[in-house]
Amino acid sequence: SNLINAGRREEALTFFYDDPAGAKLYAEGRALDSTTIDLDQLAALPEGTLGHAYARFMKSHGLTPDVFDGAPADVHEPRAAYIIQRIRQTHDLWHVVTNCETDPAGEVALQAFTFAQLHAPSSGILAAIGMVKGVRHTRQIVRDTVELYRRGLAANKLAVFAWEDHWETPITEVRALLGLPGNPRRVGGYSVGWQSPAKMAA
Repeated sequence: SNLINAGRREEALTFFYDDPAGAKLYAEGRALDSTTIDLDQLAALPEGTLGHAYARFMKSHGLTPDVFDGAPADVHEPRAAYIIQRIRQTHDLWHVVTNCETDPAGEVALQAFTFAQLHAPSSGILAAIGMVKGVRHTRQIVRDTVELYRRGLAANKLAVFAWEDHWETPITEVRALLGLPGNPRRVGGYSVGWQSPAKMAA
């Protein structure tokens, strides 16, 4: 995806760093990885908080923060590498606040949301191909993908949000800060066994 998105790198840098919130994240070296996240501590936070919801999501899906350690090795410009690293590190938080599942249908819908937010060509390609191939199984994927694309257009910029400052904040309030519905319906969860979006696009 780095190669596909390379043509709009300057646009991405402007999008992220012209926003004071994005510049602050970079200046402070903010990271969400095994050195900064303790899932057990977050899981101990009150139910309904962002941290508790994130820890529950990660644990229930067998995910750990260490998969996000370090910047991408194939991107040598530090500011560009940081954007890619930050998006990767917060991807599962995007799942949490949008209530998109991690099955192929949920991922396709989240890619549509991501494309609306970031205009990254790779996300648009995965969403479009995933929707077209998924409609063979059910038209629900079309409704979900279109809905999440529109939601991404309407929402505030998730890419520059300081998630780590809001672990103890009720998730409904976090969603309000992001311009998202407070209690969105579950998206996906009906496509277990389908090909992943990346394989659909292959």
